[in-house]
Amino acid sequence: MMSIKIVGVVVLLVVVMDTTTADDCNMWNTDMWWGDIYSFRASDFEECKKVCREHSVCVGVVFYYKGLFKNKCFLKDRGHGRLRSCHKCRAAIDPCLSNEGPCPAGKYKVGNTECVVCSANTYSAAGSTSCTACPAGSYSAAGSTSCLLCPAGKYSSSGGSCEPCPVNTYSAQGSRFCTACPDGTVTDEIGSASV
Repeated sequence: MMSIKIVGVVVLLVVVMDTTTADDCNMWNTDMWWGDIYSFRASDFEECKKVCREHSVCVGVVFYYKGLFKNKCFLKDRGHGRLRSCHKCRAAIDPCLSNEGPCPAGKYKVGNTECVVCSANTYSAAGSTSCTACPAGSYSAAGSTSCLLCPAGKYSSSGGSCEPCPVNTYSAQGSRFCTACPDGTVTDEIGSASV
């Protein structure tokens, strides 16, 4: 009869995962090797990310917040290596990094990283957090950076879609209302620009 004797000790290894909800715009204790475009001294992590957004080839950053390289920002291109642990670094990568910055004109920022297209009859400048309604006498298409004046023969009393003037009225470009024809004159069609 054969007997087996267990001599070893079983070691149970438990890995505790970080349960914080860091996103790709703010990864604490993370570094990326290779793919350096260049490095510079930054006042903070936000400046580091801002400079990256200004360079078309930059897709990531690593910022050292303490240690020998304190306040050093490394801009990374697509050739960067995988993410690695670093006890003195913060990192951010695309697409989150690009979306975190200001929205282009015609869009507005919702939350930290989402740019939404302005609806028709509104507009926005670059960096906006909301869209502005077109003023009376004007309109716009979705995603506009400004409003256009209603054409002659049409009007907009509150800003938005331009409606044609009814028969026996007329309007100039950019009108908020139609003007009634003077006594003894008429317009035979809707949308007249003059008597």
